Amino acid sequence: MRARGGFGSYLVRDAIDLSAHGGHEWFVVADTGLDHAAVADLNHRLAANEIIAADLWQSLDREVTGLRARVAAADGLQCSADRIATAHHVSNTLFNIMRGGVPADGNRCPPGDLVAYLAARNRVVLDRHRDWAAAADGRDLADLAAEATRRDDPQLERLMREYLPLCFSRRHGDPSRPWDRFSIDTRDTAGNPVCGYAGNWRDIFQNWEALGHSHPALLPGMVAVFLNATTADGYNAYRITRAGIDWEVPDPADS
Repeated sequence: MRARGGFGSYLVRDAIDLSAHGGHEWFVVADTGLDHAAVADLNHRLAANEIIAADLWQSLDREVTGLRARVAAADGLQCSADRIATAHHVSNTLFNIMRGGVPADGNRCPPGDLVAYLAARNRVVLDRHRDWAAAADGRDLADLAAEATRRDDPQLERLMREYLPLCFSRRHGDPSRPWDRFSIDTRDTAGNPVCGYAGNWRDIFQNWEALGHSHPALLPGMVAVFLNATTADGYNAYRITRAGIDWEVPDPADS
């Protein structure tokens, strides 16, 4: 049986003896995205008590540190005399980068990302420039764009003008739109950050408008994506992703 549109539920029951001024702690953990082998391994570790509270606290510390770094990359960590305003700025920045993303490695090309980007957008172009793309790791994005122009390949130049190595972006679903889909992809199976972005045409450009103030080197790419997703007579695509654009297809069944 499949349950759609409803929240899952679970019950946890335990009995403890708590001394005066004593304490008791527990964790509720959802480890998702596991294949069959990983599920079997996790069950084995749980049964053997290999996972202890210290491991979970260390994992939480790493995630908190990583999250703070992402918010800081978008100038979200500021301090003022108004603590409420400071907290609002942090939360607003977090929500903004959760939609629009944040650079994975500043103004540099993340390891292996340019090859992955070109493979998704145009494999023929990648085959023509594979060695150059494979050597792009750690290179400055502006330098790569200039080199692409000098390689005298209009298709490569076009793709590199749109190249935005953003991570942490996730597509937001809207239950009121039955054709809507969303995905939250932050890391691959090896634990590396997944570069990509996805969002409604209007929403993601609103997020990039703010992000561009923190990373002006990405503005040319943002403008290129905007223009290439907009027709000369003013129409725009429904969805923007790093793999390309989606045009909304009318569905007569939608009321």
